This record gives sequence, structure tokens and C-alpha cells, in this order.
Amino acid sequence: MDGFTILEQHVFDIFARYDGDDGKLLALLKTAAVKERTNTGVGFFTDFEVDRSRPPMESRDRMIPLADAIHVLAQSKSLPMSFILFLDGDRYPVSLEGVHMGLVVVAGEAVEESVDLRLGDLADLLPLREGDTRWSSP
Repeated sequence: MDGFTILEQHVFDIFARYDGDDGKLLALLKTAAVKERTNTGVGFFTDFEVDRSRPPMESRDRMIPLADAIHVLAQSKSLPMSFILFLDGDRYPVSLEGVHMGLVVVAGEAVEESVDLRLGDLADLLPLREGDTRWSSP
């Protein structure tokens, strides 16, 4: 995986863990290279290329959402974010979308607050795991 952030790699690892395509997704993602990344302020799109000499996914869905939100450290705050992996018409993964859900976790409680991700570098977004002392950052 060439050019991906720590968060994007973490998200791909989770997608690959639940790969119902006999490891095809993981095999494709291992060959992925970033083409373009767009920061929308409330999230991002990362477009990438994969090795098309490998077999495509068998999924008929063009959008594969991650089942659960991932808590992300951004601007010293814990933000729940959702992620969608997009496939093209040939069933190859081509884009990852991450979007901030308009919430910040403070002392274990979700509070409505918008965070402009354009104020920081997308490469600084880090996945948090439960038990991380920053999970409930103020």
C-alpha cells in the first residue's frame, strides 16, 4: 500500500478482516497506490489504483460501508468517523471515503460538534482504540 495514511491503512485492515471474497480484497489492497486525496472539511476521499491483473471482487455492491464507526484523534479530539469503500463497474476498489459524523466524544459521551478537518493535515488523523487515554479527550 503506497502513499496511504496510518488511518487509511487501519481502515483497510478492518475491511480486509471481514472480506467475504476469499481474500481478494486484501490481495487487491496490498497493491493499492494513492492517486489523489481530497479533504472536504468533514471528511476525505482517497482515490487509488490497484493491480488489475488480479481477480476483481465478486461483490455486486459498488459501495461497501464499514459496519462500525472508528474513533479518530483529530485536533486533540476524539471523533467518530464512518468509512465507505467504493468499487468501480469492474468490481475493483478505487476510492475510500471517510466522514466525520458531527460528534466529538467527551468523557465517554457523544457531543454534537463539527470539526473542520481542513485545519489540520489528513496524515495526522490517527485511529483510537477503546482504552486509549485519548478516547474521551476533552
